[in-house]
Amino acid sequence: MYFREALRVRRCLFTYLIVLGVLIALQMTSNLAQYGGVFRITISPDVPHQLQIPLSLLFAISGVATTIFAGILATCLSVENNGHLELAWTKPASRIRYALSMLGVDAAGMAVFWLMTLVAIDILLALTGHLSHVAVDGEAWHNLLRYLAVPLGWYGVNEALTASARQRGGMVAGLSWVGALILIALGIANLAHPWSDIVGFILYVNPLAYASYAVGMPQPPFPFHTWYLNFIGLIVLGILGVVAALTQWRRLEA
Repeated sequence: MYFREALRVRRCLFTYLIVLGVLIALQMTSNLAQYGGVFRITISPDVPHQLQIPLSLLFAISGVATTIFAGILATCLSVENNGHLELAWTKPASRIRYALSMLGVDAAGMAVFWLMTLVAIDILLALTGHLSHVAVDGEAWHNLLRYLAVPLGWYGVNEALTASARQRGGMVAGLSWVGALILIALGIANLAHPWSDIVGFILYVNPLAYASYAVGMPQPPFPFHTWYLNFIGLIVLGILGVVAALTQWRRLEA
């Protein structure tokens, strides 16, 4: 029932694994060239505070990369609708169960992608001698939850946008990035009233507005003022998006 989506996720993860492997191999080659053919990893025992790398930054990179991956996977229902709907409706399972099985495969794929990214970052930092620079900052565990939730929120919203799109699903998913980034830019700009209020309200349903991260400066504004409300907001967006997508899926006609 979910075999086709599992193959799609596996293919994406395998391609990403190759990309990460190439990056790591290039860095290892650079290390060998730097030390005259001897493989060596430099470790700095005492790292000045200004050179420390906050752990939150690693979570942010993993979260943003997984959000891109989530946007690709979030077209699964539209892909299934495009020439496969007649076959899907012959499956010996309810439409909702069939769709949920695909969403579950995507969720597992996103978790693997997130961990792959974090591990690859750690390996690259070790190879460049900067792993010892990583320090646990005060917002690390809050940001861990937030950057785990950002891909889920983006996935839910994009599923809702593309569930009925059929062959236009990829285009809709791509345009959603453009629209989300334009809204963030408008939110940063000093628009006159009432436009600033309108844009600010719309940003509550824009998962990318929750993904901001700044290094060496105060955190940029989020839709909510506390980390747990931002986390809850992302989870709610993901759930509502999936519910809206499932509602569309259930009403589709083959």
